[in-house]
Amino acid sequence: MMQDLHLDLLQETVRNNGEEKYEDIIWESKDFGLFYHLSKARRNLIDWIPFRRGAKILEVGAECGALTGFFLGRDFEVTAVEAEQLKAEILKERFKDCENLKVINGSIKDLPAEETFDCIIAAGSLPLAEQYAPYENDPYERFLKILKTKQNEDGRLVLALPNRLGMKYFSGAREDYTGAPFTNIEGYYYHRDVRTFGRKELAELLDRAGFEGASWYYPYPDWRFPTTIFSDDRLPGLGELNRNLESCDQERYVFFDETKAYDSIIQEGLFRDFANSFLVVYGLEKTSLPVYIKYASERSPKYALRTEQRWNGIVRKVALYPEGVPHIRGIFDSFERLSEYLKDTLIEVAPCRLMDNMIEQKLIPGKSLQQIMQRYALEGKTEEINMLVTEYLLRLESFEKLHDIDLIFSNLIVPPEAKTAMDIKHATWTLIDYEWTFEVARSKRYVLYRSFLMASSEIQGCDALSLDTLLKRLDLKKDSVATFEQLESEFQKEVLGDMHPTRDMVRQIEPGIVPLETLDKAYRASLEKPVEKKKGFFRR
Repeated sequence: MMQDLHLDLLQETVRNNGEEKYEDIIWESKDFGLFYHLSKARRNLIDWIPFRRGAKILEVGAECGALTGFFLGRDFEVTAVEAEQLKAEILKERFKDCENLKVINGSIKDLPAEETFDCIIAAGSLPLAEQYAPYENDPYERFLKILKTKQNEDGRLVLALPNRLGMKYFSGAREDYTGAPFTNIEGYYYHRDVRTFGRKELAELLDRAGFEGASWYYPYPDWRFPTTIFSDDRLPGLGELNRNLESCDQERYVFFDETKAYDSIIQEGLFRDFANSFLVVYGLEKTSLPVYIKYASERSPKYALRTEQRWNGIVRKVALYPEGVPHIRGIFDSFERLSEYLKDTLIEVAPCRLMDNMIEQKLIPGKSLQQIMQRYALEGKTEEINMLVTEYLLRLESFEKLHDIDLIFSNLIVPPEAKTAMDIKHATWTLIDYEWTFEVARSKRYVLYRSFLMASSEIQGCDALSLDTLLKRLDLKKDSVATFEQLESEFQKEVLGDMHPTRDMVRQIEPGIVPLETLDKAYRASLEKPVEKKKGFFRR
């Protein structure tokens, strides 16, 4: 895989530096291998899963410890199996001071026959089953059946891998393991030592191995660096899938707008079949798991948090680090202040309660203004969009002062009984997120600029919601826009601290998008080659 091209650099980095230096080293090196193996963003895949205190963990395909460190930091007893010798050596070197880690350089057949585990983690290793369950006619089914025997009576399995039919592969992204485009879509005709699976075939494989009734999740943009994790009980809505070009390990083509394609797929109810990745959790009751997870983990530790939607309609915002607890308490204080300030207006505040390192609130039924405008944009309903933008402006302009800079379209929920644009205009909207509320009031124009900036970046291809069109409605002069750009830049610097967001890492590392003219030239050149007949089929 592409992330393994520079393992010598990774080994040197691990040998000479502590974990606290990794993010800066990744940023300076612009090396995808370091990013893949060392970034804490990898932990978003599993950070939200409830593990028993003191659990005994088996990690199959541990590679160089991207997820291993998460378990070691919680004092779990970890057995890490890694087939490649150099990766196993790096893993040992990276966590040489951890007495709760055992590293096995080999396959799962090298585990003691009688040993079982509370939880088994197989992130990215099922496609490499021939390495971990060798000498089998069907290594993939055998791999899972061996894992089943290694579980305790009430053990758990966490399985993550790419979807063979993920949207990004149709659009021109290369297959993760072979590095070639379309090999997965074509069924790995020329690659027999590795494979991924579509949703139906993976479900059947899990059933045959004894993992019936598992919970299915869909990490986005993919399983390696997820920022959002959807589930069967909370699928994405229109416009939510707008980070589709974060494929920073290999050059890729872009044959179509993946956000628009996903919107079509979502409308047809087919998202689960074309999600880029799968995450399967077995052995946990659904009531103990969230149905939706969204991370803001790329911030300074004092602001980093995770948002979860629970099965019972409760939404939680959880501080990811102890330094973030004061910020959580500040959100609760903001609720109390805003509730008083917005009383008797057409914007009400969703109530919340404070609990240790988190706040909880009930899920507010309805759609956000942004979701509604996204749908109107797809339907070409410019008049309705303009009506809602006008109403939004009137409501915010009516306030004497604004303390919450997050009064944006995506944070305002319209009740489900408001069916038409006219209904929405007269309805009471509910503010569900008031994280960035300040004691000192902020410029109303800045708040509006910020809202328009975010809407235009997430709802693309609609002239009525382009940033230029929206800013004209504020009649802002260039110097005012420059001032607001500076204010937003300073705000983002405060939120991020010394952290480098994944999206910025991607821009640093991204090898680029291959122009379609290059593909056209290669195709034309292939047509000039003689055709060779082999074993009953034609092949160039």
